[in-house]
Amino acid sequence: MAYRKLDSNLPKILLSHLRENTDKDGYTIFSSSAFALDHGISHETTARLVRDLQEAGKLEYTRMGNKGLLVHMIPKKPDPRKCPKCGEIAHDDQSRFCYRCGSSLLSWDEQLKIKIDSLMPRIYREINDSKLSSELSEVMSILMKKVFKEEI
Repeated sequence: MAYRKLDSNLPKILLSHLRENTDKDGYTIFSSSAFALDHGISHETTARLVRDLQEAGKLEYTRMGNKGLLVHMIPKKPDPRKCPKCGEIAHDDQSRFCYRCGSSLLSWDEQLKIKIDSLMPRIYREINDSKLSSELSEVMSILMKKVFKEEI
């Protein structure tokens, strides 16, 4: 009996199928029989593909649910930042400057937030009036909430 060669893209197809059906909490219900029929493979091959994805760290766990296999997806890490000038990819997502050309990798909002955070202690040191200092603090907290939509 001759075995046919499996498509090398099946793990990617399975992973993209799982990701597109994932809810906001990272869960998806997967019917291995429907996937096996769609791609002309056996249930054992589908189970092996799911186990391989789980061992590779793409899935956190799988268990049987009411409507099929309940899969919890591990969230994808965001792509590292790309330099707007030279196109070089940053070493990690925390990099502020391009290691090749030195240009900033931060968005305008991130740059503004860093400038405000570094400027505020200087302003508080220069203001001798405590009442004026507290008013400035209130204004800055309102500004930060409006601009960045978050608490200080």
